[in-house]
Amino acid sequence: MSRIGQTIQHEEATDVPTEVEVQVFRTFEEVASMKQGWDEFMESIGAEIFLAYDWCRVWWKYYGEGRELIIFIFRCNGTISGIFPLCLDNIWFGPLRTRAIKFVGTDFMPITVSVPVRPEFIARVIPRLLSELHSRLQWNILHIGPICGKYGSFEDLVRACRQNPEGSFHIRTKTSDVQTYFQLADSWEKQIASLSPRQRTKTRRIYKEIQSKGTRLESSFASKDSFAQMFEAFVVMHQSYWNKLGQPGHFGAWPASYEFHREISRIQLDHNRLRLLGIKLDDQCIGYEYMYRLGSTYYWFLSARADLGNDSRIDFHRVAFGEKVEKAIKENVKYIDSMQAKYEYKIVMGGKLFPIKNIFIYPATLRNRIRIRLFRSIAWILNICYSKLWRARIAPRLGIRLKSLWRIWIRSHRLSW
Repeated sequence: MSRIGQTIQHEEATDVPTEVEVQVFRTFEEVASMKQGWDEFMESIGAEIFLAYDWCRVWWKYYGEGRELIIFIFRCNGTISGIFPLCLDNIWFGPLRTRAIKFVGTDFMPITVSVPVRPEFIARVIPRLLSELHSRLQWNILHIGPICGKYGSFEDLVRACRQNPEGSFHIRTKTSDVQTYFQLADSWEKQIASLSPRQRTKTRRIYKEIQSKGTRLESSFASKDSFAQMFEAFVVMHQSYWNKLGQPGHFGAWPASYEFHREISRIQLDHNRLRLLGIKLDDQCIGYEYMYRLGSTYYWFLSARADLGNDSRIDFHRVAFGEKVEKAIKENVKYIDSMQAKYEYKIVMGGKLFPIKNIFIYPATLRNRIRIRLFRSIAWILNICYSKLWRARIAPRLGIRLKSLWRIWIRSHRLSW
């Protein structure tokens, strides 16, 4: 297993308690006093910024309407061993209603998450979670995922899910898409040295080109004073680039994404987690990198780039990556999580692909099995027709400008076959 895949594994506990305590909450206000402990727990297990308290709370503010929130906090020996912010979503395909349980935050944006339980307690917490869900809620399917590529306890998690009374639940797993990670060296020179000879030459040539022109390359993170201007400029630049290509861009595709990110980035700036990086050549801003930091990881969410015009030989992606890496190394960051999908420019700069995995659990009654088979089939057909065919192929060829993503697709496509 790679070092990345080991990042949230721990030594097996030698004194595992026989009892697991659980608390259940129905609003974020009820757990507001535990905010610091919540975030410290997530950071201690290497979980993503997307599972931090404020991220979940603000996501719920924008996307929680019509859903039922249920938060489980598990403790062993008085210490938090798992936090599960979940929601119950009623998804309708015509007369077919399916009650799906998901992690808060895992739709309406393209993210992945670790499973927020200490690895040494998986075998005790997960069966208890299933028991609590079974006794407290009426539901048809539970989605654990999408599980990030670096998660190192997937097999233990599957085994724990199967620790239920014979025939009570069906357990299914699925690998969907990939995720790119960068493992950072101790310096930018060592990072370049890890690339293939061809890519090392290309990268160094770009920096020589900048130096030969006497151009000043600078980058800086948004501060409390500069945040408002930088965030707006980043959004405008990002949207302008994609709109010229006939695409809606992130803020045009995902409903309420501008409002959500404006609010959450302001909050995380106050927590010193926002890493909105502006990059300049002399006095010209050539792009932005929208990132967050939690623990030893940068979460690289989006980029924005300007039209470099006469400087077209300067590869923005390489320059921006160099600025990111140098900043990350100074902060003792070890990994850059560059989110879902495969991008060639990330691979040539040393990015490694890891699979995104999912676990689906549903009660094994005959009626529910029929319902879930029908539901997942419809979701699969919708995903193929709407996302893979219409948005990816047909609409661009017809010159049709794409609009915001359908909410029913956003809520259902991760649950498909």
